[in-house]
Amino acid sequence: MNTYPYASDLTDAEWALLAPLFPRGHPAGRRQTYPLRRIVDAIFYLLRTRVQWRVLPHEYPLRGAVLYPYARWREDDT
Repeated sequence: MNTYPYASDLTDAEWALLAPLFPRGHPAGRRQTYPLRRIVDAIFYLLRTRVQWRVLPHEYPLRGAVLYPYARWREDDT
C-alpha cells in the first residue's frame, strides 16, 4: 500500500506497471543511493505541481539525485 502523502505519488499498482520501463542501476555501476520509485515520485511531483527544483519537499531524495536521472531519461527518451 502506498502511504506517501502526495497525490502525484504512484500507487503500488501503477508502480508495478511502470517499474519495468525504467533502466536499472547507476550508469557508472555504483549502488543506487535512493529507491528508484521515490525518484520517479519526485519527478511526477515536480511535473504535476510545476514547482521549482529547489523547493522539492524533503520527503523526496535530494534534488541532485532526482535531476540527474530526469535529465538522462529526457535525453535518451525513456
